[in-house]
Amino acid sequence: MRDYSRELEIAVALSRDAGKRILELWRGEKVPSEMKGDGSPVTEADRIANNIILSGLRENFPGYGIVSEEGDGSDSPSDPTWYVDPLDGTRSFLLGLPGFAVQIGLAGGGRPILGVVHNPPSGETIYGIVGAGAYLTGPGPSGPTPLPERGANDSFGLANSASIGLRLSSVARGFSEYAEIGPGTLGSSWDYCAPEAVVLASGGVVEYSDGTPLFYSGAHLMRPGVVASRNRETLEKCRKNRA
Repeated sequence: MRDYSRELEIAVALSRDAGKRILELWRGEKVPSEMKGDGSPVTEADRIANNIILSGLRENFPGYGIVSEEGDGSDSPSDPTWYVDPLDGTRSFLLGLPGFAVQIGLAGGGRPILGVVHNPPSGETIYGIVGAGAYLTGPGPSGPTPLPERGANDSFGLANSASIGLRLSSVARGFSEYAEIGPGTLGSSWDYCAPEAVVLASGGVVEYSDGTPLFYSGAHLMRPGVVASRNRETLEKCRKNRA
């Protein structure tokens, strides 16, 4: 198995650098926004974070593809490819709510390799490499905590936020045993790559509601209806209870 520890280390550092700038804007005066063609909002915070992340990835991994929600079109998918959502949950950001995240994922062969989900308001970062474990670090000096963390307290309400990434990764974080992104919510490859990697790294399961796996092949909408759980047994139990 290839060692992706350097990729993970740099992705974590970039997510925190971007998060610092986002947090400064979130705590400051109201940030102007505009609507994109798909009806979703974009702010200066999205663009600043995107520039920080993409410049760092290009410098350190020039042969990798990059697909970003706020990309400039100069990159294209290859193998492996970075999937970047510089500010997942922009609507929460604009409302002054803490349910937003910086997400950086890496996929190869259509499947997640590693992921980083950083929540600037709490200062928490969850990250992991599939097959090598998932971890949590906070704003303090303490070392990483293996995930899922039992008895975790969701004091920021992240498991129910507008961020697809935070809702899915709440399973890895230990806030939820099961998470579902319903058919009324559409997400793209950059919304799912990082949190799926983190959930898988923590020993969990992510798939479409019909049981098929997610597949990453550039900038595209994912099918509606995605579920995540701590393990296969819990997923099947939750499915049965909802039937």
